Amino acid sequence: DKTIQEKVGVYKNLGFAVGDVWDLFKKWPSSLKLSENKVTQTFETLKSFGLLENEVMSLVKKHPQFLRNSEKNIFNSI
Repeated sequence: DKTIQEKVGVYKNLGFAVGDVWDLFKKWPSSLKLSENKVTQTFETLKSFGLLENEVMSLVKKHPQFLRNSEKNIFNSI
């Protein structure tokens, strides 16, 4: 499906391996509903709070539902 491939592409552009993306989708299928903007924005927000790219990727792999958080919620949890 083209939409799913586009979603995979979003995560690949952020540095995730394809296998990691599929694992993320299996862990939290609702991640397929997130927009490219939301995923990218959350990733960049986490980096702006001082996390390194590999730390953000590790967090998202372990807890993909974290992507649904707003910038305010992320700030309050760090």
